[in-house]
Amino acid sequence: GGKDVELPSAGQLVYPLSKILEAVLEPNRFIMIVADDLQWADKSSLSLISEVLVNVGGVKYISRQCLFVGSYRHNEINDNHPFSIQYSYLQMSRYVNTTEIKLSSLSRNDIVDIIMSELQLPRRRVAELADAVYKKTSGHALYVIELLNALSNESIIVYSSQEHSFTWDPDRIDFIQTTENVAELIASNLKSMSANSLFCLQVLSCFGIQTDIPLIQVLEKFQEGLMSSLKEFIDKGILDRAGSIVIF
Repeated sequence: GGKDVELPSAGQLVYPLSKILEAVLEPNRFIMIVADDLQWADKSSLSLISEVLVNVGGVKYISRQCLFVGSYRHNEINDNHPFSIQYSYLQMSRYVNTTEIKLSSLSRNDIVDIIMSELQLPRRRVAELADAVYKKTSGHALYVIELLNALSNESIIVYSSQEHSFTWDPDRIDFIQTTENVAELIASNLKSMSANSLFCLQVLSCFGIQTDIPLIQVLEKFQEGLMSSLKEFIDKGILDRAGSIVIF
């Protein structure tokens, strides 16, 4: 049998990764690196990120050309968490400038503004609907969007040709139970799909948070149904499309 290949440690990757970033940034290029859910990252990975950022930040002519954006859930982090330790290390470093942005939940007024914009109705008309959405989602941005999509997909919010505006049934909205398990809205979208559509979604998820339409068209030759399933995913709010880009 073949011999096991020994993988490099995180410490061994610091230097080569730093040099790769320096080489990419040298021709006056700008890079933004985004890492999500850092509360789940292990100590070695967080240390690797920190050391690379400090190394790149120490090179004066490229230090302002690299932006690293990391997101985490503050309620899953304490002072002894590896992320807290590495973040403190970056804050103390003279080679890295740090900025912390705390994102709070949407307020009732925020939701009113969203619904006003989407339905093209005055504030007084959407206030009651916005209040119901806020109560059922606690202002969580993802859940607000999923709930509004569900209300539209289930024809609870509909366009009335007689009134020339969108209308809805408050009683049906109150009947939807989402206070404690709003995430089931997303799961219910998946449960209603065919096995082939779910497999197509798994294929698309292998490419990360976004992929290109031309690439999906190429994949269609090997997995039939990708392009036809794409519209279903977008209609259900599972995917978004921006030009030729499809985004989770």
